[in-house]
Amino acid sequence: MLYHYPIVKADDSDLMVEFCHIDENAVREQWKKERLICLDGFKINIFMEGAFSVFVDGKAYTPTFGDVCLLAPNKIHSGHIASPMHINYFQLDIGRRAFDALPCGDMLMKKLLLLAEGNLSFAKPSERNINSFVDLCFAIESAIENEDMPVAFAKCVELISKLCELYGKDTAVPTGHISPVTKRAIRYIEENFGSGITLECLAGRLGVSASYLSRIFKHEVGMGVHAYLTEYRIIKSALLLKSHPIAQVCYLCGFADSSHFISVFKKHYSMTPKQYMKRFQDYTE
Repeated sequence: MLYHYPIVKADDSDLMVEFCHIDENAVREQWKKERLICLDGFKINIFMEGAFSVFVDGKAYTPTFGDVCLLAPNKIHSGHIASPMHINYFQLDIGRRAFDALPCGDMLMKKLLLLAEGNLSFAKPSERNINSFVDLCFAIESAIENEDMPVAFAKCVELISKLCELYGKDTAVPTGHISPVTKRAIRYIEENFGSGITLECLAGRLGVSASYLSRIFKHEVGMGVHAYLTEYRIIKSALLLKSHPIAQVCYLCGFADSSHFISVFKKHYSMTPKQYMKRFQDYTE
């Protein structure tokens, strides 16, 4: 089952609240098509079932039942399904100004942003809190099915409040297995994506052979070094297009020329950089 519904509809994405429940059989590499992900708002996941990997800030996590993930706006992340399995998790996407109409809503969102921008992306609630989070997710889903959006919204606010309490404690989820070589490769790409990076150059900096780096990176991340670098550049370019001209973004993100940049961007977003800029301007006017 794939359940996805806007709780609060708005032309401005900063005001939107969307709920999603993924409960389905997943094939190997199913998330490969999505690759790197970057959302304008907060992303919250509560995991129920599955043994997939999630990559955030160069770290790999394998969430288990009840684990919670909180990502700040524009946080780049990705997932990897290494073998066929059943996956089940809830997702809540929250615009940065979704609670503006609430008393103290601005303070709640500022606190959420402060916690989300910290180094702790994943948290493991106590058994009591796990049940509380899961119950709230099902309550939101039930309210949506009954077309009672005010109740669904109220439950979302309650969930956010509980998250703020949870992330204020030391409840970190241990990172999953990812080799030091892959961690260093990801970190180097994130810090130098605007320069010319080749597999051979990267392998040399890490002190390993290109074939070894290619093999271990693809096994642990789910895509090759070049594919990851290209995806990272495109994600960063979309962020930069909100405040920089196309030619400058092309240069800053390490693309050889504008025609290649436009071609890769269109393949990823199904629109040209110019069309993407116009859409963003229309949202913010």
